Amino acid sequence: MDLFRNRALASETKILVAAAANRLHVPDAYAFLKRKHIGSQVVIAMYHSVSVRKDGWCEAYTLSPESFESQIRYFCENFEILSLDQLCENLRQSRTLPKKAVAITFDDGYRDNYVNAFPILRKYGVPATFFLTTGHIGVSKLFWWERVGYLVQHTGAARLNLEELGRYALESAFDRRRACLMITEKLKHFPEEKKNDLMEKLADICGVDIPADLANQLTLSWEEAEEMSQHGAQFGAHSVTHPILTNLPLNQAKWEMFQSKEDIEKKLRKRVDFFSYPNGLFNSDLAEMAHRNGFVGAVTADPSWITPRTDVYRLGRIAMMVGPNASTTMLCGLWGDLRAALRVGKI
Repeated sequence: MDLFRNRALASETKILVAAAANRLHVPDAYAFLKRKHIGSQVVIAMYHSVSVRKDGWCEAYTLSPESFESQIRYFCENFEILSLDQLCENLRQSRTLPKKAVAITFDDGYRDNYVNAFPILRKYGVPATFFLTTGHIGVSKLFWWERVGYLVQHTGAARLNLEELGRYALESAFDRRRACLMITEKLKHFPEEKKNDLMEKLADICGVDIPADLANQLTLSWEEAEEMSQHGAQFGAHSVTHPILTNLPLNQAKWEMFQSKEDIEKKLRKRVDFFSYPNGLFNSDLAEMAHRNGFVGAVTADPSWITPRTDVYRLGRIAMMVGPNASTTMLCGLWGDLRAALRVGKI
């Protein structure tokens, strides 16, 4: 069974388990017991895109505006809403954390954050931090994973033979989604120079012309980011080109971190205090680099709760999913605890 089928099976399993668990009130019970042990339930929610996109080539990590508003309404009714600043200040000052609290974050810099998500946040008076990949803001340049998706979805080829990246049939929509996921996942593990070379080979083989204005339709402009900033949005750095920082020499990783910080501060004329590790991947050297060079905190993609002992440069976040069952199961902490236990070989 290949990666795509494993991913699909895991997703289906997660949905089914979440539905069954919610019917049995397992998330509520687990969250209650976990709060009794830890003392509070504090989470950072992670979003990317809030859109009605149905283009078939880049829908990962996308929630509809209706689903997003439902989740924000749920947070307002059940949690204290904190800004990332407030949360980190509590941790730095060793203050008692709220009984139930959530901070809202977005990664990458999609334009639908401005069009769809931010009006909902303002409607409910909810603060949020938006992490920008600055080399794509105000520039007609697709994110590399979107480029893969567009090329594979629109190529006229019936098969792809990509050597290091594998061979793929493209005879159905399922085949093309599978190929997109497999190619993207494999590319993440290559050093940046090799990844870029393989991307160019993919583009040559697919023979697809990407519309010149496509990236501008999908990505924030600096003018839109400034308007959001003037109305209370906080912005953080998310690198310049969205590489996997652990694949880079430390000097290049440092440039990605701090050039993105400088870009935002120059454009928006406000201090940038937080960093989001691309793909959530980091190591001790990167956390120490963020600490020593002006960031107040940094966020990962580890689906864990925040506790009084959490390192502010290793802040876990919970990826918010479509559907109340899945989201409730993620928020209760069970999924993150299972992952952590599997990672250290306890179960």
